[in-house]
This record gives sequence, C-alpha cells and structure tokens, in this order.
Amino acid sequence: MKNLRITAVFSKRRKAILGGGLVLAVIVALWFFVFSPRYPVEIFDNRFQLRAFEISRCEQGSKHTSTLYNGNPLMGKLLDSLRRIGIRIGSGRSGRLLCSSVAPQDGWFFTVGYTMENFKGDTNARLSLVDETGKEIPLQLLGMSATTRIDSNGNTKNTNLSPCAVELSAINPNVNYHLRFTLPEQDLEVARIQLGKLKNGNDEKFLVQ
Repeated sequence: MKNLRITAVFSKRRKAILGGGLVLAVIVALWFFVFSPRYPVEIFDNRFQLRAFEISRCEQGSKHTSTLYNGNPLMGKLLDSLRRIGIRIGSGRSGRLLCSSVAPQDGWFFTVGYTMENFKGDTNARLSLVDETGKEIPLQLLGMSATTRIDSNGNTKNTNLSPCAVELSAINPNVNYHLRFTLPEQDLEVARIQLGKLKNGNDEKFLVQ
C-alpha cells in the first residue's frame, strides 16, 4: 500500500513537471514567433525554398550553432525546448540539420537554411550583400551541413544549412542592403532578402518561414 502511495505521488509530480514544461515551451515558442523580426523575401525560382535565416553581430572567435528542422520549424523549436528540460518527445536529433562555426573576425554573421529542388550541378548557393548602389560584397562561407533525398514523386531535394560572415569594416551602416542568393554554376539569382540598414548593435535578428 505504501508503494502505491509513493508511486501515485511520483506520478502526480511527473504530470506537474510535464504540464509546466509544456506551458514554458509554448511560451518560448510563441515569443519567438511573435517578436522575431521579419524581412521581406523575394523568390525568383520556385525550385528554391528559403527554410530559415538568422543574422547577428559577432565578435571574433565567437561560436555560432544553428539548427534547421524538417517540417514546421516552430514545432521543432517547441520539441527542442521540451527536451532541454528533460521531457523526451519526438525523434531527438533525427530529422534536423545542425551546423556550428566560429566567427573569423568582428562583423556580421549569417546562417541560412534552404532547399533546392531538381537543379543540375552545384546547388550550393553563393551569398552576397548588395547595397542600394549595386555594390556587391561576397560573404565568406564558414561551413555547411547538407542532406539529399528523393521524394515520392522522384524529385531530388538538396537541403543546406550554411553559416557565412562579413567583416564589420566592409559594412556601411548608413545604406540599405539586401542578401542575394546566386547559383554560380548557372549564374542564376534565385532569391533575395531585404535587410535594410545593418546597425552596429548586438541584437540578434531572426527570420523563419
């Protein structure tokens, strides 16, 4: 009888922890979804899909780790939040890409996740910042995490998660920029993100779609 009482107490505590953790994770996910800044995105080829985008000011030597989730990114972040507090739901690390890199200098750090469908040849997009005068600044690619799969219709899909950086001295904080995605092999611009002015603050900014 005593063992039954102890089991019941532990069961109630587990339910309370689960409920509290779920509420906390929902609050975190909603905060991210509601308060994260959004940037206008233009897609010029519907075989290219922007999955995730993150930009932040960085200091030399700072480490950046990003995650690209399969399916709904908000649900992925919610499940990750639950796992961090000990509630194991879902398939753990499967179904997502992780990429870590270190900033080579003080500047701006960009991480992009995108899917390319049925492109021929090299599908690693080249990223560059372009200011309002047309001046182009190529970004330094720091690493990559990638997967390839064939869907039920026979379409090949390459998914990439790539961190890039640009030195702070290369940026003019008084002009507007957009981020350009180009396939160098085809010399084809597939997308751009309107960033506006890159000020010298330390605030991280996110876009997830």
